[in-house]
Amino acid sequence: MSERRILTHFTNAEGLNGITGLDPESLIVGEGVIIRVITFGVGQHTQFARNDGDIFITELGPDASSGQLVMIGVSDDKQQFAIRFDAEDAFNSGVMIYAGREERSIFVIPANSVITGEIQVVKRF
Repeated sequence: MSERRILTHFTNAEGLNGITGLDPESLIVGEGVIIRVITFGVGQHTQFARNDGDIFITELGPDASSGQLVMIGVSDDKQQFAIRFDAEDAFNSGVMIYAGREERSIFVIPANSVITGEIQVVKRF
């Protein structure tokens, strides 16, 4: 991935399958795969949302500790998979990124966003 602003969405197996179409069981812990498109539905994290259904993203990467993620509102059950994308790819896909709490590296994108580009998916555990 480039040196640009890389953002991550953390999710569970169900979320991974819905967003990427990947079978969660096909991924190996710690290994990343590259895909070209992700399709978000409606988010359920309302703490930093601008609008109902916003999708929670962060600058923290797959190497973030469980404690770091809990501190920004990512529950333990949503920490298994990291979906990473370049902010520029989001903008080029017509997706706006909004600050949720930028000082804590928390951002949101609108529900039903579709992003194309070089997207990395990592199974954390």
